[in-house]
Amino acid sequence: TAINNTNKGAYPVSGTCSENTRTVSVTVGGVSGSGTCSAGAWSATVNVTAVGDNASVAITADHTDAAGNSATQATASVLKDTVIPT
Repeated sequence: TAINNTNKGAYPVSGTCSENTRTVSVTVGGVSGSGTCSAGAWSATVNVTAVGDNASVAITADHTDAAGNSATQATASVLKDTVIPT
């Protein structure tokens, strides 16, 4: 889902994870957030108001298991367009 004026204050991100109760760290355009793995899934909202409009805003998500092993980083990109057409 693109970032727009409606969702920029609480942009929703979510994904799958492999170990319940572990924290998933997410970054959207350099802004950090986190969610908790539950039933193999996590979700979070990130305030990306300060991120500049861009055709490709980077999203990353990371988590580790109880033994400290890192999962493969998840990556994606999203469009941020908050400019009102004239």
